[in-house]
Amino acid sequence: MDRLKHLLTAILLVSFSCSFAQLKAETANSKNLLSVNETLFVHTNASTFVSGETLLYKMYCINTSGFTTSEISKIAYLQLIDANKKVVFKHKLFIENGVVESDFFITPNLSSGNYKLIAYTNWMLNSTINSYQMDLIIINPFQIDSENNSTTETNYENPNKLASENNEVTLQVNKESFNNREKVIVNLKANSSEFLNGNYSISVRKQQDLPSSESYNAINFSKTYVKNTTATKSELILPELRGELISGKITAKKSLNSVANKYVSLSIPGESFLFKTVKTNSDGIFIFNIDKKYKNSDFIFQILDDNRLEYSISIDDKYEFDTSNVQFLPKFSINESLKISLQERSIASQVENAYFSKKQDSLAKTTPILPFYNSVGKEYILDNFTRFSTMEETITEILKEVHFEKKRKKYSIYLVDYDPNTDLKENSLVLIDGLILQDLNELFEYKTSNIYKVIVYNKGYFYQGKLYNGFVSFITKNYDYVNSIKGDYLVQTKIQIPQPKKVYFKQVYDGNNINNRIPDYRNQLLWIPDYSIATNENNIEFFTSDSSGTFEIVLEGFSVNGIPISVTKNFEVK
Repeated sequence: MDRLKHLLTAILLVSFSCSFAQLKAETANSKNLLSVNETLFVHTNASTFVSGETLLYKMYCINTSGFTTSEISKIAYLQLIDANKKVVFKHKLFIENGVVESDFFITPNLSSGNYKLIAYTNWMLNSTINSYQMDLIIINPFQIDSENNSTTETNYENPNKLASENNEVTLQVNKESFNNREKVIVNLKANSSEFLNGNYSISVRKQQDLPSSESYNAINFSKTYVKNTTATKSELILPELRGELISGKITAKKSLNSVANKYVSLSIPGESFLFKTVKTNSDGIFIFNIDKKYKNSDFIFQILDDNRLEYSISIDDKYEFDTSNVQFLPKFSINESLKISLQERSIASQVENAYFSKKQDSLAKTTPILPFYNSVGKEYILDNFTRFSTMEETITEILKEVHFEKKRKKYSIYLVDYDPNTDLKENSLVLIDGLILQDLNELFEYKTSNIYKVIVYNKGYFYQGKLYNGFVSFITKNYDYVNSIKGDYLVQTKIQIPQPKKVYFKQVYDGNNINNRIPDYRNQLLWIPDYSIATNENNIEFFTSDSSGTFEIVLEGFSVNGIPISVTKNFEVK
């Protein structure tokens, strides 16, 4: 019941966002009762990294009341900061079914020292204690004497380290000891269907003897986490319930001009372009919701109005995590006894990176963003016709439904459907690679030889609250149209691209594999960020590498009913 109540609250907040970019918490009578019942748990492949290694992670977005999948946020953020609270990287991720995964390569320019991994959603930022924070150690073999290290001779051990496992899921390895490049078979068993259908992540990695800051596993995290925290911000930050929220405001240059009910467009141009329009509220505020993964960082916002020159537009900054209260672990040092181990780790990572092209991960197949008009409209592929050097000739000779006029050195386009009963006086929607054109002189000056095809729809078209007299969509050969129009009514900016989904490399040895002949110094033998026992026949297979030592299998995750699972199993490689 509580989950439903909080979910309905979040839905109402997003619905209300059509009128307000932010809701002031102090104006709500129930501010102190509003529960920020969402958090993130992050499973990483390690807590200590050497330059040249890769941080792999999976985030679980969960409801704090029962640790089931949270239904609130669809966007998560993860960032790494150094001891000076400088951001090393920040990832934006689209959550799917409550989980998301990605990675980060530890570059040689990062100094040795303590770092903090921080994960949050916009909704979690309403509480000062809801973020997920994890201590990481990075060791740069070429910067051992960095200012981040102390001169003590002791290794750091996290006093908060907790060890806890459960037996609802068990791991069984076919042997206790393996040779190099030998197949390992792991059998997973679950006590009930609840655990069979859980969502898990699996890491197989060589145990480390370097300074370590052990992170909580899923069980200990669930025990120590503060549940049902209340909103503490003076202004309530809206949850990204259906996708990424981008807000802004238009301002009138003359006090008599209204900023209410003005249309604003967003174009993310390119091959899989995205085009959206929204209306401003009485204060000129607007909010776009982006519910699809985009691959282009170029965002173009425009005021759609005949009097657009009398207005200006601005885009709000993204919300940021407040790092002022972040605490770091004590400084550490590398003892002489560990320098050999560090050297081995460093050499192994250098060898693996030298053969990266043979072992690289691949991008998962994604569903392309279809144009908003889908298959509506008549398609003209210009190479199927006689090419003309000017846009005027192209429209006249090829695009039969499109007419143009030129008055006072200004071009206009209108579409004719030859039916007087449906002919509209509204403007036609004109796009090129997803960018709406309001000054059509820009189109008529463009080289038609760069245009691949044109899609024309010559009937009334209603899109996101606005009626158009049809549309004309020009697609360039390389999807690379560059906007040349400037003005206060238009903002062109860069927005961070969401992390792509990957298929992580898995070494296989057989008689025909080219990798049989190259060195293999993997310390990370396997990473499966999205694992279900029920759909994988309960068995995991992977191969050992040329690296010997003790390896640890770690399974983390949550059952379908929110029971945290954490299981480990060790084996030896001779």
